[in-house]
Amino acid sequence: MVVFQILCQRDINRSDTPFDDEQFIVTEVDPDGTDTEDSSHRGGLLPVNTTEELEGIQACLPPEENDRPSAIRFARDLREAALAHREEIDQRIADTALNWSLSRMTLTDRNILRLALAELLYFPTPVAIVIDEAIGLAKSFGSENSASFVNGILGKIVDSLPPRD
Repeated sequence: MVVFQILCQRDINRSDTPFDDEQFIVTEVDPDGTDTEDSSHRGGLLPVNTTEELEGIQACLPPEENDRPSAIRFARDLREAALAHREEIDQRIADTALNWSLSRMTLTDRNILRLALAELLYFPTPVAIVIDEAIGLAKSFGSENSASFVNGILGKIVDSLPPRD
């Protein structure tokens, strides 16, 4: 949810007004400040990773419950993948969502799709988990039709992807 909020913030605020993604991740994932990893060195965005660097990295695995340092790392990596590959992700959405331009989609639906595709394309998270999380976000934050819209678009995209091992 934290990365979804970051993507929405960046989509709304396209100006040069700074938004501290890093502080937001740490504050939201670890509100008590119990993260043992020193995150003070991470000002702003992480360096952009290549597709090869992102694919299959063990640090990108979804964190175990209550493992705040891993959750923070995962949120950072997911944010970075979504931002670094936004153009490719948007193109996949546009190619799949016939008769729907990205600008016509609601802010919520558009960014849920971006988030889910970043995870589907660049992380080893099981497909069912990604889709379930995306539908949950759509039900919580979207319109009455968001969950079915997101599910339909993701279903078409998943069908076009090579099978995972």
